[in-house]
Amino acid sequence: MRHAPVRYARQLLTLGMMGLIGATVVEPTLAAQKSSTPNPNQQKVQLDSNNAASYYQQGNELYHQGKLTGAIAAYRKAIELDGKYVEAYVGLGNALDDNGNTDKAIAAYQQAIRLRPNDAIAYYNLGVTHYRLNKYDEAVAAFEQTTKLDPKFVSGFISLGNALDDMGKFQPALQAYQQAIQLEPDNASAYLNMGIAYARQKQTKAAIAALQKAKTLLQTEGNSDAIQQIEQMLQQLTTS
Repeated sequence: MRHAPVRYARQLLTLGMMGLIGATVVEPTLAAQKSSTPNPNQQKVQLDSNNAASYYQQGNELYHQGKLTGAIAAYRKAIELDGKYVEAYVGLGNALDDNGNTDKAIAAYQQAIRLRPNDAIAYYNLGVTHYRLNKYDEAVAAFEQTTKLDPKFVSGFISLGNALDDMGKFQPALQAYQQAIQLEPDNASAYLNMGIAYARQKQTKAAIAALQKAKTLLQTEGNSDAIQQIEQMLQQLTTS
């Protein structure tokens, strides 16, 4: 089964001088994600000018290397050879979005969905793009469809919770995070983002508990940067 590259959805928030609501956006170190992108080192396929799968894999390799222009060209060649290549459309959408071409990225995801209406990954990445554009209604719709199609898609529930929380819909967001935790009890990202949601509601005790749980899980993973961010959040919560 072929898998399209899946990108990060959530951007972590740090508690700077602006406080929780106006927190600074930083790199998505702990962002929600589904599964690993196909490892280009595992299955090397010799480039075949008539083989769509060969161009698709080349696109994945270039995407991993950050060579977005080349990746876009490779995915487009794969689509030229196979107009129903859903994974190539999703890969193209990812590369286009990362290259700043959001409108074309959305069009690529939508074409993937037209070709395969039950593709949870296509909906997920569409939701990511809408979320990055602060189009929360569209993001929620896409993430809801993601979790409907794949009820075990943990990152889909986390991303849904993030979008709902950013819309000010705390209770539905909390339910989404709890569903993610039920599916994957050791998911640090779910606890972290739930802690942020509690903090925004000034539910300090619950926020601290969730963030401490996230910190414990991250210590096991050895993620020192994220741990430092959480410690800053906890310090502000305990001294406010």
